[in-house]
Amino acid sequence: MIFRTFDILLQAEKIYPEIPAFFHKKSGDWNNITYAEYAAKAKQLAKGLIASGVKRNDKIATFSNNRPEWNILDMAIAMCGAIHVPVFPNYNNSDLLYILEHTEITRVFVSNKTLYNVVSNIADQIDRIKEIYLIESSDSTICLDDIYKKADEISEEVLEKLMTEISINDIVSIYYTSGTGGKPKGAMVMHQNIVEMVKSMAEIYFLNKGDKTLSYLPLSHSFESAHSYIYQFSGVSVYYAESVASVEANLTEVRPVMFLSVPQLLEKVHASIRNYIENSLESDKAEEAYQFAINYHPENKEKIYIKQYKEFYNNFYCHWKEKFCGDVKRISAGGAALPEYLTRLFFAFDIFVLEVYGLTETYAVAVNSLQHGYKIGTVGVPDKNVEVKIAEDGEILCRSPYIIKGYYKDEEQTQLAFDSEGYFHTGDLGEWIEDKFIKITGRKRDVFKVASGIFISPEVIEKQLRKSPYISNVLIVGKDKEFLSAVIVPDFDALTDYCLQKKYNLVNWKILLNDLEIKALFQQSINEYNRNVWGAGQILKFKLIEDKWSVQSGEMTPTMKLKRQYLTEKYVQLINEFYNL
Repeated sequence: MIFRTFDILLQAEKIYPEIPAFFHKKSGDWNNITYAEYAAKAKQLAKGLIASGVKRNDKIATFSNNRPEWNILDMAIAMCGAIHVPVFPNYNNSDLLYILEHTEITRVFVSNKTLYNVVSNIADQIDRIKEIYLIESSDSTICLDDIYKKADEISEEVLEKLMTEISINDIVSIYYTSGTGGKPKGAMVMHQNIVEMVKSMAEIYFLNKGDKTLSYLPLSHSFESAHSYIYQFSGVSVYYAESVASVEANLTEVRPVMFLSVPQLLEKVHASIRNYIENSLESDKAEEAYQFAINYHPENKEKIYIKQYKEFYNNFYCHWKEKFCGDVKRISAGGAALPEYLTRLFFAFDIFVLEVYGLTETYAVAVNSLQHGYKIGTVGVPDKNVEVKIAEDGEILCRSPYIIKGYYKDEEQTQLAFDSEGYFHTGDLGEWIEDKFIKITGRKRDVFKVASGIFISPEVIEKQLRKSPYISNVLIVGKDKEFLSAVIVPDFDALTDYCLQKKYNLVNWKILLNDLEIKALFQQSINEYNRNVWGAGQILKFKLIEDKWSVQSGEMTPTMKLKRQYLTEKYVQLINEFYNL
């Protein structure tokens, strides 16, 4: 029976011993570790950790890219009753210091020497940290290999006894939330939260043992790590992408049946498809097929519609899918709202898009699925173990066995998050569609009122503007104002291609971004949005900026959401200029 996270691995060891669990590239070649090898290494490492002085409920942090060792550490830490604190490697130093101090970390594992140096400088300010280990092998720095060598000091019986004492209600991990509105909060995840979620979601994904998946989202975020447990439960082989930049190439190289994604990556795949179509010898017919795809309605069963779809599929979609997606059959999308046109495009490619709605604190709340129903433009039907209700102000409330115990050392925020009936307040706004499906309409704290009194959800507008291949990111502002304005980060790759076609000089972006023709290119997207709104809901001013927003520079969360408070403070002068302040 599976009660704790490591029970998932112990079961996989028995029923999928020879199936490769993880693949990672080293020196250009894919190397793998089987489920039997993975389990053996996790047990050995757990014994080594105990021999090194790790005690029950110690907090151990990992700063690592996606790699097999992350999972080995995760299971080993759980086996010895300690608590894993996965930390996104690209947090800024201020947030790293806060997390390490706040969680009372005793040991840290880092993936490479660069991160080792960064963490060492921060750890010097924290007395509680006993050791920093390098995950990579090293002759000069204490590393993971040194812990493995200590394993023989602890018997199998000692480890087994420790494991039997671990309860389903024990905390297994603390995941720090993205912190879009301030300091990150430590979400305390119990074994039960993960195990119950895994059992339910595994029924939805139709994964078979030996299926291949591609992983590129950080395991330090609960969205990816949750799916890692689902993959292990199902005996799936996970390929770790070399980088975000290599994902498109890895899709056709590895040919996974499924992968997780946030909208930003799918928008990049879409941009590649658009570029391919524009350079096609049959560009007019290809454009017609593309327009059909982004407006595709799979529920339409009219014979003439199905006939047209099959024609487009045989002549275009199957070839585009082969070129850009390989053997992908399912995409699990989350992290942010997925633009509807992208969902329809991939459906036209015969790729089922399972849009999953959930938070770090809740795991899965709702999902579009074949079993329980799907409706494009919504996040699907609540999971079978989740109760959902919409509050009077539109906020989505939920309760389920997947929801965290609370926030670490933050009783005030915990009390604010849960009501007297045990419902978790998500902070997201939503509505019921057909009394069955949930549609996300915005983020409660992001919604603002303009001068005319109407409420604006900036995320909805930003999502629409990002449909443009030339827009990488955008911030909508205009609280209490007569009109909306936009701070726009161009997609410099797409814009470079455009400028080369027009034979523009690419030496100075500052000059180019103020060029009237370049501004007119972006005005087209603004006009398309404005066509459907009136008065203070229209965007009347915008500015193209040279900055690139990222997690490292502080504008984005690890799941690529905008840090609005930070951005409005950073661009306060520009925003004031929009309104002649």
